[in-house]
Amino acid sequence: MQMRSYIGITVHFFNGTNIESGVIGVTELDESHTSKYLGEVFVNTVSEWGIEKNNVVAVTTDSGANIKKAVVSEFGEKRHLACLAHTINLIVEKGISKTQEEDATTRVKSGGVPQLLHKVRCIVKYFKKSTKACDELRSVQKSEGVSEGKCRKLILDVQTRWNSSFYMVERFISMSTIISNILLSRTGNEVPEMLSARDLQSLKEICLLLGIIEKLTKEPSTEKYVMSSKIIPVIVCTQNLIKNEKPVFNIAKNLQIKLLEEFAYRCGKLEYNPILSISTILDPRFKDIYFIEPQAKSKILNTLVNLIEAQNPFANNDEIWENEVEDNVDSTNNNNCIDLWSLHRSLEKKQKNKTKSGSHARDEIHSYLDKSVIGLKEDPIIEWENIKGAFPNLYKLGRQYLFISATSVPSERLFSKTGNIMTKSRNRILGSRLSKLVFLQSLDDKYWL
Repeated sequence: MQMRSYIGITVHFFNGTNIESGVIGVTELDESHTSKYLGEVFVNTVSEWGIEKNNVVAVTTDSGANIKKAVVSEFGEKRHLACLAHTINLIVEKGISKTQEEDATTRVKSGGVPQLLHKVRCIVKYFKKSTKACDELRSVQKSEGVSEGKCRKLILDVQTRWNSSFYMVERFISMSTIISNILLSRTGNEVPEMLSARDLQSLKEICLLLGIIEKLTKEPSTEKYVMSSKIIPVIVCTQNLIKNEKPVFNIAKNLQIKLLEEFAYRCGKLEYNPILSISTILDPRFKDIYFIEPQAKSKILNTLVNLIEAQNPFANNDEIWENEVEDNVDSTNNNNCIDLWSLHRSLEKKQKNKTKSGSHARDEIHSYLDKSVIGLKEDPIIEWENIKGAFPNLYKLGRQYLFISATSVPSERLFSKTGNIMTKSRNRILGSRLSKLVFLQSLDDKYWL
């Protein structure tokens, strides 16, 4: 297989009351992956599809410094959104790593959750290598009435993917009794030591904590439903669940503390993110109920007012024209008088008109926020269709923000699709042709009719 680099770009938009997704580019990268080069690739791709940069509401990427700088340079910092899935991955990896203790002399880290995971990993590897142990594991399950096709196997994790470690631990705990009996019946230096009862209890508490975050990782990975508005609420709910856990063993307590510290460090200022805060407020399921800091809420309400005013720049033209006519009449009748304050009067009227426009926008926002939130399982898009007559300006903003993808998962799924197209027997496909094939494969069945 040829070693080539590609970047995948997907788009998300409203089509009626449905959120649509599409692939607009799987571009081969033939230069160094600098931010300038990646920015040019972004701009060229959207230009080829006739998408104006001003129409791009947000760009969701991973946390790579080069890709982030490319987006900020071409689209502006306020339109960049970091992938929630990558952020969660960093939170857990750092949280687990920080449970280790560092030796003051050697600077070597040891103990903590990684040490427990290593013990489990050694046992799993033993069963994976030993045919006899694996056969015995299966025969014990059969003797307990489990059918051949439903016999479970131990899961070996990929150390760079924390959720695979969670699945490994979860399976290990559920089969710990059988594993213990098999290991105790065997002799030899190659047989690993079974975990102590204390270690098993610690693992169970660790599994409960990681299980909460594993549930979180599945929440934002959808492409067909409103997701950007869920990020702030789901992060707050996750932190609350972790806080409410009452671990007994020190290793689990330490992990709980480190996870909460990482959440505070990496997600503590989400309320100040304009994309996420606007999306959350414009979702009738959440509105402002998850805004903890008054300053953040006040700032985003002012932003909404400014966005509404920008949508309706000529809202008060008639009133302004009437005022100008009155001014002309007054100046005609008093043409012999020189008004030193004429400039001030003009600026005063502009300020009053702006204040009046802002008050209309604020009235609409406050009326919307005073209305009760809808149920969590209800569709916010359908709700906006029902209330758009009462809140026309907010409805327009909702159509701009609620389809934003919360993660870069849709573009990363392209790697799997691309792998199905560029196989060992088709490894000379040109990048331009590969992009077209991936695009055609991504089209929904309705577009082929």
